[in-house]
Amino acid sequence: MPQFVDNRPVAVRLCEDDRECVYIKGKLGTADRNRLTDALLDIDREAAAGGAGAMALRSGRYLQALLEISVVGWVAFDADGHEIPFSLEQLRLWDPDDPLLDKVYAEIARLNPTLPGHRSMQST
Repeated sequence: MPQFVDNRPVAVRLCEDDRECVYIKGKLGTADRNRLTDALLDIDREAAAGGAGAMALRSGRYLQALLEISVVGWVAFDADGHEIPFSLEQLRLWDPDDPLLDKVYAEIARLNPTLPGHRSMQST
């Protein structure tokens, strides 16, 4: 019998009592993992046909796709206390130095230990 992933949202917080949190999929299924692989690698036509073409590793694009696929919502507030609605556009503006982002990557890695880049996403 096939097994299916449990991708119910999981809340990620910096601290247990934080009001703000990010919701991620509990685990990524085959379709999501295939989309991530497509984001990670570029293979030109010659290589795809078995020739000596080029392949390129796109780690930045992979990490962005990982967020866009994994993050399904959040509870976040601006400096004035107004709620920031979740959207793909807002997700793309996330500050890369935000410590919550590191926690999100670490939780994605914990829930999906066989993902490419698993070790690089774990926080130290």
